Amino acid sequence: GKEYTVTSIGKNCFEYNEFTSITIPSSVKSLENYCFSRCKYLTSITIPSSITSIGNGCFVNCSELTSIDISSSVTSLGDHCFAYCGGLTSMNIPSSITTLGEGCFYYCSGLTSMNIPSSVTSLGDHCFAYCDGLTSMNIPSSVTFLGNGCFECCSHLTSMIIPSSVTSLGNECFANCSGLTSM
Repeated sequence: GKEYTVTSIGKNCFEYNEFTSITIPSSVKSLENYCFSRCKYLTSITIPSSITSIGNGCFVNCSELTSIDISSSVTSLGDHCFAYCGGLTSMNIPSSITTLGEGCFYYCSGLTSMNIPSSVTSLGDHCFAYCDGLTSMNIPSSVTFLGNGCFECCSHLTSMIIPSSVTSLGNECFANCSGLTSM
């Protein structure tokens, strides 16, 4: 038979599959919305340099995902990209990323630390909401906007450094952050 080169992984393409790891070939240029959503056994993924954006909800509800290697070619993380990925404990975001979408890390309850590079200018609505494992976060001086409910219900968040570059805090940005003692 004829061989084909995969250049895009379509919307909901592998939703609900039982993969444990994925290595995306370099021929793939785009990861469409929800393409790997609800792959509950997925523990690791490598995003090649051929990909520039990760679609909305791409890895939503991949609850066992612990390791993500994102290439520096990726410039945006879609809305709810890693929402409900409770197995994530930390993540290094490449310096090519400029925006963290709405609910990008929503309910990533295992997330304890996050390296936000100075290339990021805004944190979307509910970006880190319900990330119970977060205890502190330093926001780089490149950030000017924290969305609505950005850190809502991060009950173990005890300290936060907000740079003077931030000109807008969204509604309920720190609502129900009962452990917050210094800012």
